[in-house]
Amino acid sequence: MLSRLEQALARFEARQQCFSAAVEVTQSMIDTLLGSKERVSTTTRLPKGVDSLTLKKIITAFNEHKETAFTAQQMGDLVGVSRSTARRYLEYMLEAGQVRADQSYGSIGRPERCYKICQ
Repeated sequence: MLSRLEQALARFEARQQCFSAAVEVTQSMIDTLLGSKERVSTTTRLPKGVDSLTLKKIITAFNEHKETAFTAQQMGDLVGVSRSTARRYLEYMLEAGQVRADQSYGSIGRPERCYKICQ
């Protein structure tokens, strides 16, 4: 019983973080956070360059690795698409409120954006 409460509180905290990080709240963000995360509606118009099948693969990868934050390169390698394609999908998901982003600073080079699914 306590673990269910902990899971519910963790989901609430993740949702709060996604809402507070968002510039604006969209309907797709609300739909995602309130339970339709795993399916991509065929009636939803996706922007040019975003295909529902590839989007489903990325969502599935996130759901299989819920605690992992991915760079665009890592997600691209996992799903089998290029880094730039993965970044396009990850940025779309960030805008929709499905993922949150953070900067990862290594010891050398530019910082990388890491994306994590909102639970």
